[in-house]
Amino acid sequence: MLISDKAIHVSSTSGQSAWFEAGVAREVPPPLVDECIAMGAYPVGEKRTAQKPAAAKIEVDEVSDEDRTMEIVSAIEQLVEQGDIQAFSKTGDPKVRSLEKILGYDITSEQRDIAWAEISEA
Repeated sequence: MLISDKAIHVSSTSGQSAWFEAGVAREVPPPLVDECIAMGAYPVGEKRTAQKPAAAKIEVDEVSDEDRTMEIVSAIEQLVEQGDIQAFSKTGDPKVRSLEKILGYDITSEQRDIAWAEISEA
């Protein structure tokens, strides 16, 4: 089981992929474990190791807009499941700050609006 401190999507050239929600442990296919660890996931129960120096970091392709939207959709679904009305504005939109706490990174209100529209259309 691996866990990540932030929402990440890991995919390999062999076609396997894994989505991590911040703080949620998940099983990962053995061939994908090393790639997940390289992206920042770590085994459940182990202390987080210090990050590699900047020169030794692995370069990773930027996450696509579609993948980023799916991460935000997942975070919105978590807010809805939690039922915390403080996480939503007076107009009913999820607050950007609340989503950022789940995701572990900053997003724009435009990104939130796109993901919220995805959920509203479903």
